[in-house]
Amino acid sequence: MPQARGAARWTAGWLAAVLAAGCAQILGADWDSYTPPGAHGGGGAGGSASGQGGQSGGPEQGGGGGVAGGDASGAGGSGTSGTSSSGSGTGGNTGSSGSGGGDSTSSSGSGGSDGSGGSGGGVTAPSCATSSPETGPLCGPPPGISCCDSREVPGGTFNRNNNPAFAASVSSFHLDTFEITVGRFRAFMESGHGVRTSPPAAAAGEHPKIPGSGWQSAWNEALRPDVTSLSAALSCTSSTATWTPAAGRNEALPINCITWYEAFAFCVWDRGRLPTDAEWNYAAVGGNMQRKFPWGDMITHDHASYACAAPCALSSLLEVGSLPLGRGRWGQFDLSGNVSEWALDWAVNYTVPWSDQAQISDVAGDNQRTRRGGYYASDDYTVSNAHRGTDPPTVRGPWTSARCARDLPP
Repeated sequence: MPQARGAARWTAGWLAAVLAAGCAQILGADWDSYTPPGAHGGGGAGGSASGQGGQSGGPEQGGGGGVAGGDASGAGGSGTSGTSSSGSGTGGNTGSSGSGGGDSTSSSGSGGSDGSGGSGGGVTAPSCATSSPETGPLCGPPPGISCCDSREVPGGTFNRNNNPAFAASVSSFHLDTFEITVGRFRAFMESGHGVRTSPPAAAAGEHPKIPGSGWQSAWNEALRPDVTSLSAALSCTSSTATWTPAAGRNEALPINCITWYEAFAFCVWDRGRLPTDAEWNYAAVGGNMQRKFPWGDMITHDHASYACAAPCALSSLLEVGSLPLGRGRWGQFDLSGNVSEWALDWAVNYTVPWSDQAQISDVAGDNQRTRRGGYYASDDYTVSNAHRGTDPPTVRGPWTSARCARDLPP
């Protein structure tokens, strides 16, 4: 994916990051080695007599493929299971192909030879399936990773809005590394989804611990009647709307001007769901670290796109992942600034502490949905973790986008 728009700002931020903390500390030791959902589960190495089983696939991945047998034509091991079914393979002194687990978008595992391991099959998130089946479009600091990359957020207890009066606990989950890009949303629209003629199924996108949090058929009427109408609606303002009817230089920018219903429908189609307000806030404060901002307790324009000089322009929005200094504790970029992000909840007043036993979320409310993180024109308080924005779910503004959450296997 093109990265020219954010290249200069990324370079400046990267050099500052290296000088301040060192490359490994800014990007994290797991940046290059992490296997994101959508990539294949690895195949284990073959032994001198028999191959070992493939590695487990992660959430949204197929299981690992079976591996080759060794020199003595031993049998290949079976791959262990990810979210999808497990892969398996057979042996032989040159090794047979292992098959990847998964559904209709899975790729088959490749075979090893002479004792080397075969690769597992995997599931590619639909919004990244039009490019490489393993990585999809690339986002973030060069050389980039999949725009559909998603990182585990280990569960725990924290204070919502950094307020000790409102403690909450959340389970472990995955939260996408990047905001939904124009390119990913284009794939969604080109599939014919997100409109009344192809809405999410009833109950789709339900949080596993929150009954009744999935899609409701009554919401179908809140979607645009067809893709042509949706494309026109996405140009909600001529100056800072990122959508273009044809693919162009904006593909790595975050999609904006989407309603809560469209964000929900996208995440369902992309095999995810909207994060709850508590999950989003937990990831942004860094769990028990209770950070003021996702990266720490101070903010500059090397951390986030915010407080743009009026009149703000399209150049105020950065390609996703452009600012490495703004990365959160678990690897997510742009949790503050750029565009705010829809969360699952209705916006109601916090009252009592939430317990992970019920994973409570406000799925019943009045007329305002929660959005988090502020946007390119927000002040430093509005992009802080203490602030929670709200809008009616039908609002279509250049300040709002989303990122998807994904559930860990049981």
